[in-house]
Amino acid sequence: MSTVAAVSGRSRPPGPGGASDATLVSSKEGQRWEAALRAAMAEWLASPSMQSTAHGVLTTALFAPALGNGNTDAVQRQVDAALALAAEMAPDDVEIAWLEATRCPAEATACDAGGAIERLQRLEPDNAAVWLLAGDRTGRGDEAAFDRYLRRAAQASTYDTHFGVAERMLEAQMATLPLPARSREVDAYLRARAGFGPGPRLDDREVRLMLAAGQSWIDMPPFARLHDACRMPQPPGRIATCRSVLTRMADGNSAFPRMIATGLMTELADGTARPAWAERYRVTLWTVMGSPPTPGPELQRALFERGDYLAVEEWLRANGRRMPPDWLPKDPQQRDRILGQPVRPPG
Repeated sequence: MSTVAAVSGRSRPPGPGGASDATLVSSKEGQRWEAALRAAMAEWLASPSMQSTAHGVLTTALFAPALGNGNTDAVQRQVDAALALAAEMAPDDVEIAWLEATRCPAEATACDAGGAIERLQRLEPDNAAVWLLAGDRTGRGDEAAFDRYLRRAAQASTYDTHFGVAERMLEAQMATLPLPARSREVDAYLRARAGFGPGPRLDDREVRLMLAAGQSWIDMPPFARLHDACRMPQPPGRIATCRSVLTRMADGNSAFPRMIATGLMTELADGTARPAWAERYRVTLWTVMGSPPTPGPELQRALFERGDYLAVEEWLRANGRRMPPDWLPKDPQQRDRILGQPVRPPG
């Protein structure tokens, strides 16, 4: 269970049925520490130093659910307004623009995802992910507009979805958050809540990381439009453009875009290149499926500093995990792509 659940009060301590006295004591101390943390956070977030910066304003809104407000429509409106205010305060901040572009709902009136994407086009013109975001907003029937953005994405030299941007921002902001003192029992309680298991005492930096990771979302752009546009059959011109975009995505640091890109390239690659792409797709799937369900503090930090795919790849290598030569995924469509067979329909 994540730390954020404990901090926000949405989780429950272990019940008396079989729980040890030590566990119950740890739970009671942990709950008292959580209450003290919520009070400290409320005071810290309301401080002039937090309300005077764009990142501080946005941090206040993103922590609203943890302070007892829940994930309500009112909280979403607070986030929308904070995104707009942060953008006004820091119009050239790439991180804020990315958060507004990916988090602002289409129906929102306070924030403006379209405006944020336009800012990103100015701030990161060489990032293919920005042009794909713009393409995803075009109407389903407007293929000409989508193709223009797809071609711009193909001309870009990088592909960066800013994986973990909210986590990094929140952790940096929390450097000034005074954490309540913790006993060994509280540390054990927090480790259990985060699913870390027994281990050494947590330092304040690790606790802040746990809070940041639990509080924020993964700001991943949508892929439905790209997926449909690059599925075979396609005209030769679009195939070439898709290959350029997908090749760049396949070299990125984030797992889901790599899965999308390598999977589609098993269809789009020509005959001589297809086996290599099938193997890249197989390795990508195995790496993603090998991720531990509850990463410890070191891996959790690596996920949001280096990207989830590269961090897990490194973790598997460091722990001596190797893909079996004959490994295949259980999913029949994924196996079809790897083996070069016609991909059967789902279901």
